[in-house]
Amino acid sequence: MSKIVTINGKEFTTLELQTIAKRHSMRYVIRDNEFKSSNLHFEANSLKAYSYGWWCFFRQIDDEFYFNNYGYSNSTCKHQRKMWSLLRDLGFSFHVLYDHETLCVSTKHTYLVKLYKHTMNLQRTINAKGTRKTTNARRRKYIESYKQEIEKFKQLGFTVNYSQIHREFRNIQNAYKRKLERQAEKRAIRREKNRINRSGLGKLIGVKRELPLVKDMEILNV
Repeated sequence: MSKIVTINGKEFTTLELQTIAKRHSMRYVIRDNEFKSSNLHFEANSLKAYSYGWWCFFRQIDDEFYFNNYGYSNSTCKHQRKMWSLLRDLGFSFHVLYDHETLCVSTKHTYLVKLYKHTMNLQRTINAKGTRKTTNARRRKYIESYKQEIEKFKQLGFTVNYSQIHREFRNIQNAYKRKLERQAEKRAIRREKNRINRSGLGKLIGVKRELPLVKDMEILNV
């Protein structure tokens, strides 16, 4: 006996859902309330669509639906085309966005903060010493695309808390500072190791190829 299922406020019979699924070369699983095909499924309870079980490209953010149409791979593009037509048949209306990551955030605010974070990370890398001009040119193109996305999403009603952006910026700066400190410590260890090897003290005090920490060398007083 066919029963009534509600999806996004609309009522369907299970027979209707099976017919819709078959039209898009999918199957409707009544027990799980899911539409499935090879490596593609749509959860009608949570209203999320996944490619290969982890790439979430359709979901609800706040009170609206968003479809990530970024071409992650050829097979995912096929999944997106199939899911697009299925969602239209189910009566969904949604905004389209392009994001190179899975659509994992739950609010417009966190999504916009993520875009700002990507932009700041790229700018920090460009400002670092020793980066190539050709690579930086490609990074600047990514920054421009992120800025365009940010403006587009603001027009869609995405809001941002600038205090959280500043906090993310401080986290990026602190992580970069810790990275520089670790690199400086490794350079100091290599210099001390080379000094010992050149002076011949390595054989005298039995220093192995692995140099001890600098503070241990201070104990040796050499």
